[in-house]
Amino acid sequence: MLHSFPVRLVLLTITCCLFAASGTVQASQSEGFKGAQAAFNKQQYDQALQLIEALGEKGSIAPDVRRLKIRTLTKLGKPLDALAEYDVFIPSGKTDDRPLLREVAFGCITPLIKDMRDQMRGAAFTALKEVESEETVPYFEDGLSD
Repeated sequence: MLHSFPVRLVLLTITCCLFAASGTVQASQSEGFKGAQAAFNKQQYDQALQLIEALGEKGSIAPDVRRLKIRTLTKLGKPLDALAEYDVFIPSGKTDDRPLLREVAFGCITPLIKDMRDQMRGAAFTALKEVESEETVPYFEDGLSD
């Protein structure tokens, strides 16, 4: 009975240390996310992606961080990478995050508007028409001069 007291004390101490370390990691991730979000808002997408990648090295990526990573990849002109990340974020068969998926789709369509092939440009404008957003108007205005 006398020996069990030190063992319990050691286990309790270890448990407290683990919870404290977990809280420190979460606080660190929260601050890292805020920095990445601030860089994204300033349109410093390379810096935002670096900060997000650093968060991923510290453990599992929170949904908000993954969502920001997808948006950042899209803004960097890497829609296929964003789509791959989206597939990890929302596995097949789960309910889609429509606004996020719309942003990724928009990022996939818009580069094709400048494609050298007429068929690709036509397909891009047809797909862009389906987006139905104020955001598409400048692309259509530019396309009229083509």
